[in-house]
Amino acid sequence: ETQLSEMTEEDKQEVVDHVETSLDYGESYNLTENDMAMYNAITAERAEKKIPEQSFSEYLSELHKDDNGSKTVALLPLGDFYEAYNEDAENIARELDIASAPKIIDGKRYIISGFPKHALEKYVDTLTYKGYDVVIADENKKSYRIVSADKVVPEQSEQKTDTVENAESLVGKELTIDDRKFVVDSINTDFNSASLRDITFQNGTGFPIFRSE
Repeated sequence: ETQLSEMTEEDKQEVVDHVETSLDYGESYNLTENDMAMYNAITAERAEKKIPEQSFSEYLSELHKDDNGSKTVALLPLGDFYEAYNEDAENIARELDIASAPKIIDGKRYIISGFPKHALEKYVDTLTYKGYDVVIADENKKSYRIVSADKVVPEQSEQKTDTVENAESLVGKELTIDDRKFVVDSINTDFNSASLRDITFQNGTGFPIFRSE
């Protein structure tokens, strides 16, 4: 078994995060006796040293210090999850259609909502698309990064413009499907559909018909 003296502060924090996340999400079956022994030893050591720590509410306020009136949510890593708290939790629960629940931290009641770390990119994309700036805290609570909605929306708009231009370039192109010849008559990028004029039928009958793809 690893002794506390052999562990770095980062190692100790990983143990604390693992235990607290498992308890928060009802996964205590993942915890071994050694996990709990290490957790109790680490928390006891910290209490004995009386290391002054920034309160949790102060840390949340710090993450929002650059909001400047923008819609912002802060995400904090905890074990295998990212969590948001209070108003941030309510916002991501609503926008991402995920659950929220109460949690006691430092003797205070918070509302939390979260998702697995592997889903971070997908959910951040959704939030920025809906106009939110997303503050992503680092594991050590010493730094954070901001993904801004202002930087994402123009890129998405540009991608849509490129898609429309590419679609328009296909109009008038001749295609062969099942030994029949068609010409692309029009493309609707909003519904991802195309109208094709049946040239084979037109040449045989003298009038055109169209099919949608």
